[in-house]
Amino acid sequence: KTFASEPIAIFKGWLFLFSQSLLIFAIYLSQIRSLSKITSVTERKPIKDILAEAKTAEGEAQPINAVTLYEQALKQDTLNEQAYGRLMVIYRKQKDSQKELAIINTALAAYKQFYKTQQRTTKTITTLSNKLNKAFGLTDKKGNSVYLPEPLATCEKGKICCLRRKRKKRFKMLRNGEHLVIHNAC
Repeated sequence: KTFASEPIAIFKGWLFLFSQSLLIFAIYLSQIRSLSKITSVTERKPIKDILAEAKTAEGEAQPINAVTLYEQALKQDTLNEQAYGRLMVIYRKQKDSQKELAIINTALAAYKQFYKTQQRTTKTITTLSNKLNKAFGLTDKKGNSVYLPEPLATCEKGKICCLRRKRKKRFKMLRNGEHLVIHNAC
């Protein structure tokens, strides 16, 4: 045996193994691409279509399907007012105040996070904005904002109404002589 043939044989062996691993990797990539095409077709429907399907499901008295479709729309767009609003209405019709309140709180958190990220400004803009807000009566004496942007205001009002309904239901149960355990649980 010569020393020259041994490295060539080793090189050919490594080359063969490398080509086999490349082939396996190519097959793996093609399978991932085909799977991603399948999942992207099912997951990436336009929100407009999902909301339309949910609305028809709601009209056909299929609230469970409508809820899943609205939640799917919210996974794609966490700031979709229509999906939050319709979910609140569905839960209100089902008299499920806990789920309605959970949706309201989720919407409030999403919108507050959105507006919090939008407020990155310089110090001069912030001071000027605070002075203008105070001059126009948009803040109280402590500097807290009196005005809430639209989706936040609607959600806050919905939360207050939901809590009032829960309270009325609790007091109505107490007046009818039902268990006091309900009062303690709320």
